[in-house]
Amino acid sequence: MDVKIEGGKSKGFEDANVVHGTNVRLALLDKNGNITSIVDVVHLTAINNQLIEAFQSTDPDKKILPAGTFLGATPKTIGHSDGPHLHLHSYEPDGNKQMKRKDFYDHWVGDKE
Repeated sequence: MDVKIEGGKSKGFEDANVVHGTNVRLALLDKNGNITSIVDVVHLTAINNQLIEAFQSTDPDKKILPAGTFLGATPKTIGHSDGPHLHLHSYEPDGNKQMKRKDFYDHWVGDKE
């Protein structure tokens, strides 16, 4: 399954990059290109340039990255925590309703097509 890069601004902080870090929204696509689930990857402090290029591209085909693409890393502490960490926020295909952890896991490890 492939991943589609979508954009959006973080909400709730004056300077989101200091307290919140990045919020990279990824959509998992089925073999027909339909979105099956969405995940916000929060607190990445190093992002693979392929993601940045996909986000900035106006070509819809360049917004799709192959499965297994390295996303980035968490080498720095963000906000009010004791160390680097990562959050994953999972959503149904509409991007609004949160997905149950088991359903999210099944989609992202490839148990569902």
